[in-house]
Amino acid sequence: MCSLIAGATGILLAGNVGQLDPSIAGQFLLQPFAAVFLGATAITVGRFNALGTVIALYLLTIFVNGLQLLGAQPWVSDVFNGVALVMAVTFARLAARLNGRR
Repeated sequence: MCSLIAGATGILLAGNVGQLDPSIAGQFLLQPFAAVFLGATAITVGRFNALGTVIALYLLTIFVNGLQLLGAQPWVSDVFNGVALVMAVTFARLAARLNGRR
């Protein structure tokens, strides 16, 4: 199912951009990575789960859209997602140490 969704997304992206370029996907990876790691710290610490990822993705999208509505530069969304990713990984490591796991 994931492969089918990824293939359909690739076709839609190619139709939207109007050309095929294998290096175009790199700019779309930061927000999903941030959402997955933030989702792992939001609900059950240290365990990746779909509900946490969806909640984190909505929160990241709301904050990035809010920054864009306030007139922030386009690069600010990448910085925000990067900071959220670093904070999520840091919180996951701290929570794992507090629970006695490494």
